[in-house]
Amino acid sequence: FLPALLDPRAHAAHVSVPSAWADDALPPPLRAALAASLNAAQLAAVEAVAGEAEGVSLIQGPPGTGKSTTIAALLAA
Repeated sequence: FLPALLDPRAHAAHVSVPSAWADDALPPPLRAALAASLNAAQLAAVEAVAGEAEGVSLIQGPPGTGKSTTIAALLAA
């Protein structure tokens, strides 16, 4: 488990997802669950970050706009 966590690209061949999920950043069941608790902007941010293979994403905004909720949703994804 630890090697896959430290270098996920090296172990990506061992991970399989249903072909229906291949084009989506989030599996449909997870997207539906998140959509029930996030607003449209938060869900868009989660989908954008989940679809990135590399890099850094920045979530910013004024107090009370749901940054922590969005980050918690990313961790759940």
